[in-house]
Amino acid sequence: SIRKPKKVEGKKVAIVTTVGANHATPAAFFGHQANRSMYDELLNDMVAANMDFYAGSELMRSSKDKRCVDNPVELLENAGYTFAGSVDEFNEKYASSEKMVMVPDGKHKIDYAINRVNAIPEYADSFISLKDLVESSIKFLTKGKKNNGFFIIAMKDWADKSDNAKAFAKLAEDYVVEAEGI
Repeated sequence: SIRKPKKVEGKKVAIVTTVGANHATPAAFFGHQANRSMYDELLNDMVAANMDFYAGSELMRSSKDKRCVDNPVELLENAGYTFAGSVDEFNEKYASSEKMVMVPDGKHKIDYAINRVNAIPEYADSFISLKDLVESSIKFLTKGKKNNGFFIIAMKDWADKSDNAKAFAKLAEDYVVEAEGI
């Protein structure tokens, strides 16, 4: 996979996505499973890959009859990852963390830019964008004195949800807004 040469070169590596951190698309960079829906096994692959920073909309789970991980958060925390559920929480924790996972905490969510712009004011701060995730990953990967560079795999994976003109318009606006962060 791409991450191996970069880790060998001493670079820090992050995977940032708008879908589940262990969804099949980002897992193409760390997963080794026969089926794209083996989400619990892909959680184990996340740990084995030992990336520096993961970010996504959630930690996906296998169907109940096929689960092999009791608690995904505990699995990753036991592997040395610190969790952040919002940008504010990330800013509180990143300086003292060796590895991080950033997924919305239930009070926050990843959504289209148009939904964030048109949000009811009291909910406006509850959205996390790909731009927020990329900026957080850069901040995390460049902290400290010893920095041999970094490699970020950032992906917006909602194209398959744009099945009508309104959704496509949302998606197009989102790409423009998110490009500002990159």
